[in-house]
Amino acid sequence: MKFLQLFLLLLTISFAGCGGGEPIVVAQPIDKTRGNLMSLSSAYHQYCTANGKGPASAKELQPLLGKDVDADDTLKSGRDNQPFIVHWGVDLNQDPAWAKSAGVLAYEKQGANGKRWVLFTMGNTEEMSEAELKAAGFPPGKSPAF
Repeated sequence: MKFLQLFLLLLTISFAGCGGGEPIVVAQPIDKTRGNLMSLSSAYHQYCTANGKGPASAKELQPLLGKDVDADDTLKSGRDNQPFIVHWGVDLNQDPAWAKSAGVLAYEKQGANGKRWVLFTMGNTEEMSEAELKAAGFPPGKSPAF
């Protein structure tokens, strides 16, 4: 019983020491290209949830990007100024059994310094070399466009 009381006392003290100050904020700017891929991911996921299928084109995502958002600007790389290669029609509600690990949903056409930002079906982004991207999982009938 004394052990439980001591444990609760220590737990209470530890929580008391964790709060009270200003929150710690780590401000790190997000690369424009990565931010655009994250916006694409959000809109693509929303579309799939609402419609039970993947969007056929950028036009179907426009309402989900926001009325004041330029879809052409959002759906292109800030590094190479090329439109993203997007695998339209992928239903993110379905298990991507075709993917080796994480399926590629979109990526930069050229990228920079031998690397491309890649958006995966789970919504995560990663900067990859050409060889890494070629080895990634692509939807059926799709392959790297380089």
